[in-house]
Amino acid sequence: MVFVLEVRTADLARFARHGGPDLRHLRGYTEPEGAVHIMASPSTATRVKIEPAKTPAYNVAFEQLMIDYSAYPVFHYFPDNPDATIPEPNNLEEEREVLSKRRPSLDSFTEREFQVFRRNNDAATTKAIVDRTVVLFIAGMSDIPSGGKLLFSNLEAIAQNVIKPAPDFFDGAHLMAIHKKIRSANEDGNLSKLIIPTNDVDTPVLPNFFMEIKSPTANARVAQRQAMHVGAIGARAMQAVMNYGKEEPSYDGNAYTFSSTYCDGRLKLFAHHVAPPTAPGGRPKYYMTLVDSWSLDDSIDSFRKGVTAFRNARDRARWHRDNFIQAANARAHHCTSIIE
Repeated sequence: MVFVLEVRTADLARFARHGGPDLRHLRGYTEPEGAVHIMASPSTATRVKIEPAKTPAYNVAFEQLMIDYSAYPVFHYFPDNPDATIPEPNNLEEEREVLSKRRPSLDSFTEREFQVFRRNNDAATTKAIVDRTVVLFIAGMSDIPSGGKLLFSNLEAIAQNVIKPAPDFFDGAHLMAIHKKIRSANEDGNLSKLIIPTNDVDTPVLPNFFMEIKSPTANARVAQRQAMHVGAIGARAMQAVMNYGKEEPSYDGNAYTFSSTYCDGRLKLFAHHVAPPTAPGGRPKYYMTLVDSWSLDDSIDSFRKGVTAFRNARDRARWHRDNFIQAANARAHHCTSIIE
């Protein structure tokens, strides 16, 4: 987007009286790193420290930064070991089986309704229209606590100087479902910076299901990078809750977090899991695995299969989340009882 400013002659004259623009860079001057001059009269010139710039949103540099911090995209290629592949979650086949289970509610989805979905999808030229007229066909109605388009401002970044995510759609738990000792920032050993996305008490916490949406003309790879980002954050959160109150962290190699992308009729579903550091003091590794993908506008059968997996993944993520919360709450309650 280009912004054009209307400049008046009087403004130019005033600008010139204060020395005009700083043109030193045009004659070989190199500005010191980390500082910038604010244009002013000589007596009022000041220096302002520049904070390190955050990586631009979801481009190749972002992807490399995530890799540098041990969060890997799906099908990542390891240049130093060409034969290596992203390890799959230990429970991948079990999860696939669960996600493929029939949903009776979709048996009644008619050919007429499918044609409405097709028309809506074809007419959705912007992300906002996709969100408004297409996603409801996929997500359906649910009582799962959910949110979307909220900046995850409270969470600890998974990589230095990385942009904070704002997923288009996510599922989580009610804040009050989690023991105060686990969620309160005032408690020792709390997990607030890992499981509470925002400071709004109504925002679902411990999110472990995400959806990123794009318009037909948008870059689907961007959606996949966004899914990698939020999926790693969700996997980290589930890992933290799983290990809450334990003396040593454990890694079972299972996926308890799902993400999805939707772009131009194509639905992709991913599973995310955490692996232990390969060296003492190292970072955990976050892996993203493709569960499956479907062209929802291809046929009513393809639509039913993809939407079945999507809705089952939401339910499965809730099942994992509730189990982890129940176990962590029990440990927190036990610790509180001992102290009292």
